[in-house]
Amino acid sequence: MKLIVKFFLFLFAASILMTVIFFLRISPSIKIWENYKVLYFPAEYNDTEIYEAIGNLVFLDQIIFEDPEYHHAWNNRMMPGREPVTVRGFSYNELRDFFFYDRSGSFKIIYVPDDISKDVINCLNKSGITFGTDSVTHYPYLYPIVCFVVIVLLTIFGKISFLRSICAIPLVLFSLWCPFYSSAAGAVCILFAFYAAEQYAGKKYGIKSTALNPVVILCTAFSFLSVAIGGIKLLMLFSAAVLSCLLLWVSVKYAEMIYDSTCHFHYMPILTSKNIGKYKRVTIKSVSTVAAVAVVLTVFFFMSSGIIRSIGDDGLYLPSPSEYTDTEGINSVSYSAVKELRDIENNENKYPDAADFIDEYWLNIRSQYIRLFDSDVSTEVSVGDVISIPSFTESDGGIKAEQRIIETFDDSFLDKVSDAFIKNGGAEKFIASNEKLFATTYKKAGDTSHDMNSMLSIISLFVLFVILLTLRLIKGCKK
Repeated sequence: MKLIVKFFLFLFAASILMTVIFFLRISPSIKIWENYKVLYFPAEYNDTEIYEAIGNLVFLDQIIFEDPEYHHAWNNRMMPGREPVTVRGFSYNELRDFFFYDRSGSFKIIYVPDDISKDVINCLNKSGITFGTDSVTHYPYLYPIVCFVVIVLLTIFGKISFLRSICAIPLVLFSLWCPFYSSAAGAVCILFAFYAAEQYAGKKYGIKSTALNPVVILCTAFSFLSVAIGGIKLLMLFSAAVLSCLLLWVSVKYAEMIYDSTCHFHYMPILTSKNIGKYKRVTIKSVSTVAAVAVVLTVFFFMSSGIIRSIGDDGLYLPSPSEYTDTEGINSVSYSAVKELRDIENNENKYPDAADFIDEYWLNIRSQYIRLFDSDVSTEVSVGDVISIPSFTESDGGIKAEQRIIETFDDSFLDKVSDAFIKNGGAEKFIASNEKLFATTYKKAGDTSHDMNSMLSIISLFVLFVILLTLRLIKGCKK
């Protein structure tokens, strides 16, 4: 009965760890914006060249381009020569250029609706024009597949039992939920550590022998080093996956003990583990086969890049939402939420966001009604603000002064803003056409699996196999 309880306790603990990994999983950015795919071109291209490369008028009407000829629809009619009011230190152009250029200014950006993105990319590919996209198109299922294939190879060549092979499934799930090159490299490395350590299972002094085995030490070191390059959070999740594997292995041992308790006869070794020859786990044939597969996969990894590359020392960074509001549309609730997000992020408000364009709209309407000598007018905007002017009416009692309300910053006003933004085009149209308002930041674009961190992970994986093969060739097979 105690064995059954222990079996389920360890199995439950392993399940809890995998559940935690699932909820804290780290998925790569499949795309930056929810409703649009970002396409970028060298800044030297003019819009006419991009129009001709796409060639389809239906597509061009739906794509959002920068509008360099755009001027405020709310220019001050009373003082036509007066410059528009700006917000938070951003100039008129800076506010809009943020959405249409990368951080370095080397690339110009267009926003393509999701439903036509594949067709537009096909048109651009046929035209031969140089361009890139914000991210990979498909979820990288290759990583868990690689881990699963390695488990199968180790099971076949190492002759590991099916139940013990199942204990490595958490590593496959880890590479599925955190699909990065560093994840796959770390998972494969630790699989070899388990593979080398499994030969000591059930033997006296087995733990000591495992801890002193150079293959186990090297595999474990390379494994955690590869994953650590991907970040602290990834390392913690990987550690949880490894612990889950160990808990599953213990639960399998209890399952075997439960099964053995039902048998009448048991095999009892007479000699200690020091006198019993090790299994021929790490043989030249097995290591060479898996090493060859690893070389092929490594070459495939480096050849499987898309049209995205990291550019320059810092990489390519594109404008992106740091967080969306929960409320859809442009309204007082979502507007206030963006202001709160801006304060919470505490990034010195260095990037324009959706609220800035709304504030700019409001301030430029208000500028038409303020007194010319008012130089200390506040640029802070909040829901409930009112634009009003003095009004005088004559009645039997004489002339009466009152304030005539021109505009109130409420949902009715924001509905008019939304309609105006859609008609304006450019950055305003892009903001209004998103289902939610957002705060902004810059995000590294594209298939980041080819940056230096991931290269180190793949190189460490390759070096591991070379070391394993060399050790085996030097030491030779056990007799």
